[in-house]
Order: sequence, then structure tokens, then C-alpha cells
Amino acid sequence: MTKQFSWVPFYKELFSIVLTFEERQTELIEFLKYLKNEMKLPVTPVHNDINKSDKQIQLREIDPFTFIGALNRGVTHDNRTRIAELFKEHFEIAAETPSDFDGIPVMNAMRSWYFSYEKDRGKDDIPLLWQLAKEAPKGIDNISPKLFDDCLKLKGVGAPYLTMGLFWAAPELFSACDQVMFNYISGITGKKIKVTNFNSYKEYFKTVKDLFPDKQLFEVSYDAWHNNQDSETSEGENEEEENENETYYWLYSPGPKSAFWEEFYTHGIIAIGWDQLGNLENYENKSDIVTALQNLSTEENPGSMKNDSTACWEFANDLMQGDVIFVKNGVKELIGMGIIEGDYYFDDERTYFKNVRKVQWIKKGNWPVDFYLSAKTLTNVTEYKTEHPDYEFYHERLDAIINGAYKPIEKDDSSVIHELHPLNQILYGPPGTGKTFNSINHAVAIIEGRSLDDIMDESQGNRESVLNRFNSYKEVGQVVFTTFHQSMSYEDFIEGIKPIEIEGKLHYEVKDGLFKLISDRALQNQKQSRKSDTLKPFEEVWHDFLAPLSDEKTIPIKMKKSSYQITEVTDRTIFFDKEVGESKHSLSVGTLKNMYLAQQNDIIHGGLQGYYEPLLDLLLKKGKSSVSVDPKNFVLIIDEINRGNIAQIFGELITLLEPDKRVGAKEALTVTLPYSKQKSFGVPSNLYLIGTMNTADRSVEALDTALRRRFAFTEVLPDPEILKECSPLLNNGEEFKLPGGLDRLVELMTIINKRIEKLIDKDHTIGHSYFLGVETLKDLKSVFVNKIIPLLQEYFYGDMAKIGLVLGEAFFEISKSDTEENIFARFKHDALDDLIDRKVYKLKINWESDDEFVSAINDLIDPNV
Repeated sequence: MTKQFSWVPFYKELFSIVLTFEERQTELIEFLKYLKNEMKLPVTPVHNDINKSDKQIQLREIDPFTFIGALNRGVTHDNRTRIAELFKEHFEIAAETPSDFDGIPVMNAMRSWYFSYEKDRGKDDIPLLWQLAKEAPKGIDNISPKLFDDCLKLKGVGAPYLTMGLFWAAPELFSACDQVMFNYISGITGKKIKVTNFNSYKEYFKTVKDLFPDKQLFEVSYDAWHNNQDSETSEGENEEEENENETYYWLYSPGPKSAFWEEFYTHGIIAIGWDQLGNLENYENKSDIVTALQNLSTEENPGSMKNDSTACWEFANDLMQGDVIFVKNGVKELIGMGIIEGDYYFDDERTYFKNVRKVQWIKKGNWPVDFYLSAKTLTNVTEYKTEHPDYEFYHERLDAIINGAYKPIEKDDSSVIHELHPLNQILYGPPGTGKTFNSINHAVAIIEGRSLDDIMDESQGNRESVLNRFNSYKEVGQVVFTTFHQSMSYEDFIEGIKPIEIEGKLHYEVKDGLFKLISDRALQNQKQSRKSDTLKPFEEVWHDFLAPLSDEKTIPIKMKKSSYQITEVTDRTIFFDKEVGESKHSLSVGTLKNMYLAQQNDIIHGGLQGYYEPLLDLLLKKGKSSVSVDPKNFVLIIDEINRGNIAQIFGELITLLEPDKRVGAKEALTVTLPYSKQKSFGVPSNLYLIGTMNTADRSVEALDTALRRRFAFTEVLPDPEILKECSPLLNNGEEFKLPGGLDRLVELMTIINKRIEKLIDKDHTIGHSYFLGVETLKDLKSVFVNKIIPLLQEYFYGDMAKIGLVLGEAFFEISKSDTEENIFARFKHDALDDLIDRKVYKLKINWESDDEFVSAINDLIDPNV
């Protein structure tokens, strides 16, 4: 059975023994080295000090707090117990090995020293810590205020660490002021606590004692720890316990293109802009910052300001002492690493970037990364997962890069990106939910090897940047966008015979479709990225080869026994003259290209074979290159994929889309194409297909089963949160006369969709994009008249009763006849009188006033009011 507070006598005895080693510090260092290297335990590192020559060396001195901190680094309970057992054995401690460690404040495992590197360390830094440690067992009233303040000023210490160390030394005489205790005491008193010197620490100490006069200080620390555990979401009984003082990890940009990095590093700070907001502590919540930013913006429609407001709020409120900061330059390089040391403050004396925090910088350099970093100014990456097989969390990967322990992902390891993004996926959902919009985010994420969440975050803050990159990928052929329709065929998509006119005569040639074109580009990149000798793009080599024709010269091609002259070339045809006989013979550019990509002739045998092969040999010689080619991903976006006849469009290639049938896979398959006769055509594993599908379209019911089996399906539903974050009403609500503003608009969309789902299904609900452009009451009327009402008429096949159940009677008017007389032809009918009296309902599209329309909306939302 676990004995509570069994750690107290052990820690006190250990500390008293360590105090005897002031003149034998190297023995303490060697013992930690033994625990780490020989026993493989996660203790404080001693090998990575840096001297004044910027060379890495082993520690030559150490203080008692850093040494005992080896027990308090947030490691697992089993490891902690094992370390304590070895401490007990080595130092011959009489007290029992602790069975519990609950309530002991712990350090950030990435910041385990109470001092800075040797190159930055003063000669008195560590002696001061030894002196304070020797005074600790006497209690707070016997500590020199000057000594406390001098230690507090040491680079690498700070109030949380210094008071933690004193607590370890004498847990009944000191109270740590770490984040867990801060939160606990602040929650009780309702006051924010700051410890900046000995006097403020004594005030904090007195507050704790006054609040808990009948409790030992280590019992209060336990209560704070227990309260912190209760406030976090339980993840079950997990031996891999998290640090009780949870450390957060942040990715930070020191200004545009890291312009202020040198200044921030020199002064030991991080800072952000948005100075016009003033002191960020004056804002009660993030929404207030959003409003202020939008009011200050010079843009016509500044949007949600989500990323900017989040950065400001988190910088002032969520960053904590002890948190780790990774500094980036752009999205492909890390340049530094540090630990937050101070609280937020607004420095009005600075010319710019007046929102500031103190930082202890521990790394500075240039470390390229093999993936894209988040583009935001400040990003909490604590919970971010990574696709790298060796690192579960993003921050572990960043730390490994900076500390020289990183193992890059192999360039040809496509399995990693496949874990992030399916090779074949379809975004499906009701109309207006942003499927096509999101397909762009998916494509950019795939091309750049980033997570979708990362691109979506960037898109919300800077959609223009994402779109610009998407368009640039389209221009170079990495992304192709198309839309399926009923007339789309195999000949359009894969390859087909197309007529062309040459000198007034009709010719027929095999032309590649868009799927084959992008497949060839992707396959060529895949092959070249795995070879030391690569092949230049066909278009580049062909263009250079044809240069003499621009000077009205012919190009001679030597054959085995004769030769021929190329006289003219179009986009599709190569015209040549033989040495003897009839002139104006022709070859196909497309066929030659397929041979070039395959680096051999698998297509033509006999006949023109003797003309193609010498030309092919010349091109292959010119196309060989030793320049390395980076592997790339390619994306084909198929909008409205369900509107095409899948069997007719894909033909035999539908099987080749499966991941295990792709080129390079264990079960890879290839086919011979029917028109060009190209052999061994396959679909490469770096080609991704993204389809979009409107579930309200009746053609969904006939969706090809072969397609369903080979694609991953991602549902995209109406999202009120997007409306809340992106509506122009966030910045222009005064022109929107609907009472309740944006909240009422969200409520309107929600209630309409609830009714549609009840009457039909969720596949026919109405997407948020219908309402995203609504800025005025006039806009909302237009949305109803031109979009929502026609859509409902299609959904319900003109059933006015069901449309009425969605919109309410205020959206209808009764059609009145010009005459009371019978309008029907003369014919006997049993219900003629009822038919004459029957009311004809019409949907209202014209409103006499804004008040009438607002009343109809209110009646739609609250019919019982």
C-alpha cells in the first residue's frame, strides 16, 4: 500500500547529504553521468555545457538544486522510483525509498539546470546557489533577502524554479510558487500572484500559511496537485504520467522574416506586434480582441481575425513560465529555442513590438527542416502529432532537430504522407458546405507534405497565400482541376483518337487525356527521384531538339542504312522526308513522348519502328541528367465526381487506383492502353485523387460501387462555427437590421437544417456558404429568393406543404383569381365545389417592407412566440 508523503523524509535526508559535496561537485556530476549512460535513466544531462569557444563540453560544476532535480523532471513513476533507489544505495540514505511522489513540483525536462551555459555563466552563479541551499533548512525567516534576490536574478533560475528547489530542500518550511500552486491559490483568493523578489515571495508565503493554518506546506502542495489533476481530462490509469506542472510548447516567429530575432535574442525577450491594441491585459476575452482588431483594420472586410486574436490572447494569457519556445524563420527553418522566464507586460517605451515576455535563450543557430512549419506568428504545438515514425509529438521532432539527434524521413518513403492523406478520397456533403473550397486545402497540404489542420489554420488567417500557392502548383502541372459531367468519356480522361486538320486534310492522332498526362508527370518524378541519373522533362528536351527548325533548317536523323529529314513539327505531328520516295511522312509526338518516358519503344513494331527508334535514342541522350530531383506529390481534383459515368471514364484503370496496385507497391499492376498501345502503364503512388460529391444530387444513388470501394469518404456538413468566424457581419453588423445579428443568422440556418433533416435527411441540408456573403438584410432576402427557395422547391418536388413546414406560412401568399366564377371547363366532378374554393399558395418573393421580412424570419425561427 502506498504511504502518503513517504518522499518527505527521503528528500530532507538526501538534501542534507548533498550539501556536504560542495567541494566535490565532480562526484555528483559523475554519478548523474553513470545514471544516464550506464543505467539508461532519464536524469539531468551533464554532457552538453558550452564553453566560451562555443564548444560542447561536460559540466565542471553543479549546484544542489540541479542535482536533486534529477528526481523531479516529470518522468514516469517507475523511472522516478528507480532513480530514488540508486540515490539511496549510492548515498547510503537511511530513509525508505519513496513509494509516492504526488504533490512534488517538477521541472521542465528540457530545462533541468539552475544555471546558464559556461560561456554565459558568472563565476559566482553556482556558489550563490550553494549558499542559498545551505540556508534553506533554517526556514524563510533566516534566509538573506539579498541572497534570495541575487539567486533570482541568475540567468536560468526564475521564481518558480528557485522556490521549487527550496521546497525540495525543506518541504515543511517553504512553498513553491510554480504554476500549479499559482493556479490553486489564485483560484481561492481571486487575485493574480506575482513573485519578483524576496519581499513578494514572503507575501505569497504568508498568504498560503493564512489560508491553511492547520496544514503542512507539503500537504498544501499535494492539494494543489490533486486539484490540478481533477481539472484535467482523465486519460485512464497511464504509467506514462504527464508533468504535473504541464509544460506547453510553442512555435514562434520573431517578426516578418524573423527581422527582430537578433534584437530579441540579445535582450532575452520575445515580443509580438499589434501595438495599437495597447495592453493586452485590458481585454477580458478573445472576442474583445477580435472586435478591437476589426475596428482598427483598414481593410474593407478584415474577416474573422482568428489567428491574430488568438496569438494576442495566448501571448498574454496562456504562455507560462517554464514553457518552451521554438523560434522559426519562415516555414522551413528553425533558428532558436528558449524557456519563458517572465510574465507578460506591455512596454510602451519600445518603438514597436510592445507586447513582451522575458525568455532564457538556450539555443541559437540555423536548422533547416524537411517539412513545413506552421505559418502563424504563435502556435501552441503541445498536442500536435507528427507523421514522422520516430516522433509521436511535433515538439519532440523540433527538439531533435535543434539538438542534432534528428533522423530525417527518407525521401522515397511515401508511407508517411499516405498516413496523413488517403491516396483516393471524396469530400461529400450537402450543397454549400465548402467541398470544393476544402479540396484546395487538401491539395496544398498534400503537395507540401503538411497536415490538413495546419493548412486550414493558415487558410483562415491568410486564404490568399494558400490560393496563390495552389494556383502556382496548377501552373507547373502538380495540380489538375476538372469537373465530371455526363458527356465525359475515357477518350477525354485517359486517351483517345482525336481529329486534326493539317494543310486542309483531316488526320487522326492519339491524344493523352488529363489523367494520363498528370500520371506521366508523377511517374517520371517518382522514377527520377529514386535514381542518380535522371531524365529531363520531355517538353524541355523536345523544345531544345527542335531549335534548328526555327532557322528554317531541317533536322537530319540517321538510321541504320539511310536517313530522313524532319521538316516541320506541330503540337501533335512530326513531318519528315525520306531520302528517296514520297515526301511528307509523319510520326506522332504523343507516341514519341510515351517512348521517351518509358525510355524504350514498347509501342511500335515494324512499319515506322525504324523511324521512331533513332529519334528516340537522340532524345534520350540529350535528356539524361545527373541533377538530383526532389520527390513531389501530384493531385488531381475531380469536382462533381458522381455526375460522370465512372465505368465509362476510368475504364480498366479503376483497378490501378487502389493503393496496393500503384506503381512500386507489392501488388502493382499495369495495363496496355487501347489506343496508343503503350505497355506497362501504371498509376504512381505520388498521385492523389480528390473528388467532391453533392449528396443532394440524385445521381449519388447510382454511384459506381467500384468507386465506393476504392475511395475514402470524408463528410463535409453545414458548420455554424464557420459562419461565426468568417461572416462579414463580424465587422459590419450595424447594417444588418435583423435583431440578434450574426447569432440570429446562425440560429436561422440551424433551424432550417433541423427541419429539412426531419423531412428528408441530412444529405439535403443547406450549407453555411449560402449565408457567408450575407452582410445586409437585402443580401439575406436575395439568398432566400435566389438560392434557398429554389433549392427547397427542387428538394420537395413543389410540395408546398413540406416547404411550408420548413419556412412557415409567412413566406407564402394566397393566389387570388380575378373572378369569383368557375374557371374550370364544363365537366361533371364530384368535388367541383371544393376545387373552386381551393386556395393556391405561392412562395413570396417580394416583400412590402423590411419589417415584414424580419417578421417572417422571426416567425420561421420561433413559430410559437
